[in-house]
Amino acid sequence: MKKVLFVFLGLIFICNCLWAGVPEDEDFGIWNNNEVEVKIKDRLKITAGEELRYREAQGLYYFESRVGTSYKASEYLTIGGDYLEATSLRKVSGRNRWFWESRPRIYFTPQYKFHGWLFENRNLLEFRFKQSAQDTFRYRNRFGITAPYKWTTLELQPYATDEIFLETDKRGIAENRLYAGFKMHFYKNLYGTIRNSKLPYKRSKKKKRFRKSKPVSAAFSSSISGLQKRKKAITGSERSGSRNSF
Repeated sequence: MKKVLFVFLGLIFICNCLWAGVPEDEDFGIWNNNEVEVKIKDRLKITAGEELRYREAQGLYYFESRVGTSYKASEYLTIGGDYLEATSLRKVSGRNRWFWESRPRIYFTPQYKFHGWLFENRNLLEFRFKQSAQDTFRYRNRFGITAPYKWTTLELQPYATDEIFLETDKRGIAENRLYAGFKMHFYKNLYGTIRNSKLPYKRSKKKKRFRKSKPVSAAFSSSISGLQKRKKAITGSERSGSRNSF
């Protein structure tokens, strides 16, 4: 009971630290991410997912779907790529309009464990093909730390990341996102995270726009592993059954 209380108090503290000083023009929002992961081989897996973003004043304003693959090249390196389609709501001439965007992406992630602490540095390159806007090339660098501690039956595990964005049509850092939260294990192959995000600033084409924080965002993912082995086992039993029938 004490551990559960400690975890929730810690989560409230982290959220309050990141939430402090929300500008008056910012409204509450939720980012919801859902992903399915299928393990093909020991080091190879494919993923498919979607992300929905909501604002209190707008409702749904962003939607994306993606499919990709990743390969665990070694204990210290993961490489992969995916294809993402996004649709976002923007105001044009006083009216809300939906615009699409396509993003082929590749990445590599060096990682290292030290006394149980996991250090990761994802380097992602994405080509942004936009509707009614200039196509751009963007580099995203996300450094993350995951603690070795796991609390309660949900295996709550604290983590934090910092991600910077560099884009061809903007000078310097285009955007900076800070995340802090918990990874968790719901049931068998179902995992998830809950986090609070903060944007120190986001740069427009003409000037830098400072934002003190962003809404709480929640991400959930499910993982399916061992699919290939189960399929082989079923095939083998079917073959043995067919032999016995003759």
